[in-house]
Amino acid sequence: WTPPITLTSWAVVAVAGFSGFLGHLSLGLALSKVSPVRVSLILTTEPVIAAVLAMLLLNQLLSPQQYLGALLVILSSAAYKTNAGTQA
Repeated sequence: WTPPITLTSWAVVAVAGFSGFLGHLSLGLALSKVSPVRVSLILTTEPVIAAVLAMLLLNQLLSPQQYLGALLVILSSAAYKTNAGTQA
């Protein structure tokens, strides 16, 4: 591994670091305002959103297992939302 040398390389490193910082900051703020269960449920949809964006923006193809996994995540989120509404 060699450290970045050009200004462009350092800019990429800075943007990546800053975006990671913003992600952790927003997670902390969300946990202080919303229940941890809801935040973790939203976080489980992150890989599904990333896969959909990869399909749309990068023309990536998903395997049948990945489609099944995305379907299970979406169905489990919907099932929790449905059950949460009936318990309170």
